Amino acid sequence: MGAPNAGKSSILNVITERNISAVSNKYNTTDEAKLGIYTDYNSKSQLCLYDTPGVTKASDSLKSKLLVTKAWDKIADADMVMFVVDGVKKLDMQVKEAILRLKKYKIDPETQKMFEQIQEGTFTEKKFKSGLYNIDDD
Repeated sequence: MGAPNAGKSSILNVITERNISAVSNKYNTTDEAKLGIYTDYNSKSQLCLYDTPGVTKASDSLKSKLLVTKAWDKIADADMVMFVVDGVKKLDMQVKEAILRLKKYKIDPETQKMFEQIQEGTFTEKKFKSGLYNIDDD
């Protein structure tokens, strides 16, 4: 996620090593979330990434407002969110407000525990299969 023209599409294309999302200097080039999948065959893992429209309004048009709504709706499909900020541009109030809005989303404590153990290297398939984490199909 990030403001329009922050580099979200470019990041997706670089990580997936494919041209999945259009890259342009025009606002609102991405009007629907695009899914890109990176597969690491050595570690037998995949990373699924959504490129979303910008989460701040490029204008006061109805289209811009609709794109912002579409971007925020994608959070429900995500396990994690990366907020992309253009390092060359100054942070404006809309970007700061979007970051604050994102911080309000809560992570389920069981999921957080699993993430922390993955980072620490203590997560095991045995722990997962034993039911240590209360994760349901949802």
